[in-house]
Amino acid sequence: MAQVRQRQMRGLRAVRRGVSQGRPFNQGGVVMDLTTVFFLIFSGLTVGCAIMVVVSKDIVRSVVFLAATFIGVGIIYMFLNAEYLFLIQILVYVGAINVLILFGIMLTRRRMVGDDSCQDEESGRWLP
Repeated sequence: MAQVRQRQMRGLRAVRRGVSQGRPFNQGGVVMDLTTVFFLIFSGLTVGCAIMVVVSKDIVRSVVFLAATFIGVGIIYMFLNAEYLFLIQILVYVGAINVLILFGIMLTRRRMVGDDSCQDEESGRWLP
């Protein structure tokens, strides 16, 4: 039991040494460096936010998830060394398109069926 523990500690120290020195570490035959790990994390978050855009029932939350998706795509562009696309993605899509969608939501009149907020309490009739 003690030998197994010593081998585990030696392996853990070797992994820590490799990561701290910027070298990729090998886990089960797959070489992964820190950039690959962050790329996988951000791509997973981007796909998750894109799914939430479609699944969310509230349109404002969908727009927030859409902004998070656009930011995630921009970060993926940064990992691919496409800084110009990252800048355009953040400025145009996150800045302009999301603001345009939010203004479109705020400026349209939304009437809900069964919503009593537009009903006059005194007469019981609907207000125009």
